[in-house]
Amino acid sequence: MIERCPVTMECKLAHTVELPTNTFFIGEIINLYSEERYLTESMPDAKKTNSFILTKSDNHYRVLGESVGKAWSAGKF
Repeated sequence: MIERCPVTMECKLAHTVELPTNTFFIGEIINLYSEERYLTESMPDAKKTNSFILTKSDNHYRVLGESVGKAWSAGKF
């Protein structure tokens, strides 16, 4: 685990997808490690962890945080 990382997810390789220029690995999370201060209702909280992602389409780091909708239900009529 990375010492200063607020959340560590232990994964098991579930699938490997060969793409034209690289390989896409899909993992199953089997354990999660974090200090309580980074959790909300026992789940990692992006605002508390100051999380960010890399968007490969434009090679930028982007900050995570505010929810903009609930997956699989936003936009349903």
